[in-house]
Amino acid sequence: MHHRAALLSFHFLLFHLLPLVYSFVHPGLLVTNTDIDRVKRKLAAQKDPWLSSWNKLTSIKYSSPSYTPRAVSSVDRSVNGPLIWHDAAAAFNLALCWKISGDTKYADASARVLVAWGDQLKDFGGRDDKYLTTGLQGYQLANAAELLRDYPPFAQNGLATVTRMLTTLILPLNIKFLNHEEPSEHNHRHFFANWELGNVASAMAIGVLADNQTAWDYAIHYFKNGTGNGAIGNAITDIVKEPETGTLLGQGQEAGRDQGHAGLDFQLLGVIGQQAWNQGEDLFAYDNNRILLGYVLQVKIFLSRFY
Repeated sequence: MHHRAALLSFHFLLFHLLPLVYSFVHPGLLVTNTDIDRVKRKLAAQKDPWLSSWNKLTSIKYSSPSYTPRAVSSVDRSVNGPLIWHDAAAAFNLALCWKISGDTKYADASARVLVAWGDQLKDFGGRDDKYLTTGLQGYQLANAAELLRDYPPFAQNGLATVTRMLTTLILPLNIKFLNHEEPSEHNHRHFFANWELGNVASAMAIGVLADNQTAWDYAIHYFKNGTGNGAIGNAITDIVKEPETGTLLGQGQEAGRDQGHAGLDFQLLGVIGQQAWNQGEDLFAYDNNRILLGYVLQVKIFLSRFY
């Protein structure tokens, strides 16, 4: 009991009270201003696939300025999980639409979603599956807020609310899961890779949004050195040679599972790699290009190379 109390106190000090001195690039998660400028140039020239992608993005309901958030105080993934899934997607889409178009109605709609969740969300119910939500929706909400952070109305009346919810509610759960504090985690590799990869992505994203170097360093260190399946050495379990060509291939931890989950690992590895890249850390090349070698095999599987 004393050890657990001390550990919780340490976490509080680690993520809330230590001086935050690192200077992050903003916006600097999945999307940077350089990315936005490039898209604007392509749209101005009416080039595809940018133009058709933009038309698709702006046509869906999760990008509508009339979108209404459905925030609640407690999320249980098996009961009302879709509420936060859909709202997180809408918040990001709307923020992206604003950055590209400059139309403030998108920014206002994104801010309404983010602030609603920042104000109302207090708890995650359910059992272990709450960590799927804290990971996946944690990084998505942080990415949306990061894109919107330089919209003055949100910066003045919203950013602090959202950041506070993410740092005091979601980030501690990201860290708790990656520290293997749940009884079900007595075997650190009990959970499939996507569970931990989502929480690594979330801790990284919240670290950037909150200018919290400690959270960022924790996530990067875990990705490189952790003992669970979210560490890169376990997420890509083996490096093998393709028999006919000698091409090096990386086998994903969920490669023998259904392709939806196997592919999710690489979607999340892409998130982790891109968030790091935009802060000057090349995780794609880390450990002899381990992420990229995994992508090679996964793409071959998707293209039915081995079936």
